[in-house]
Amino acid sequence: DSVEDTYDEERVSDTVDPKNSLIYKKALLDRQKSKKAIAKAKALYYPKVAFNAYYGDNFAEGEKAELWQAGVSINIPLYDFGNRSAQFQKAKIAHMISELKLKNSYLKLQSDIVDAKEHIATATAKIEALKKQLEFLTKIEETEKIKYQNGVSDVYDLLLAISKKRKAESDLIGAVYDLTMQRAYLNYITVGEK
Repeated sequence: DSVEDTYDEERVSDTVDPKNSLIYKKALLDRQKSKKAIAKAKALYYPKVAFNAYYGDNFAEGEKAELWQAGVSINIPLYDFGNRSAQFQKAKIAHMISELKLKNSYLKLQSDIVDAKEHIATATAKIEALKKQLEFLTKIEETEKIKYQNGVSDVYDLLLAISKKRKAESDLIGAVYDLTMQRAYLNYITVGEK
């Protein structure tokens, strides 16, 4: 009974979204980061404006005077030997790479989710088959026990029926374990480590 309870306790949703995965979210953040890098590279083409202020005391021969200074400066690079252009191109290439990684991660996640669902369906079908096999082998064991008690068959047939039933029980436990592992893998793909 405990094996069946474990088997029935979880069902897999058909609407698993790869966009909820941490892998996809990381790729999305990398793409946003690359967009900001492009904006920073574009900013190299604009002049830099700076405001400077200075306050100090001047101690000359017997005189004390306060000095204030303030000013605005504009830095306009005339020629940078292609540095700004190279930085901008580098940022654009990084953005294209991050776009490709985002698409690849989405497609890989979709593929992994389909595979995981197929493995879950296979494990579920295997469990159903093993349950029916176990029911059948239980009836065979009972029949062989009655036949042995009535002297119709020997102990070998009874032990063979018992061993086949124990093997089916063991296979059922293994199949439930496999189903649990496949569900955990699907959860890992879609949500990530907890």
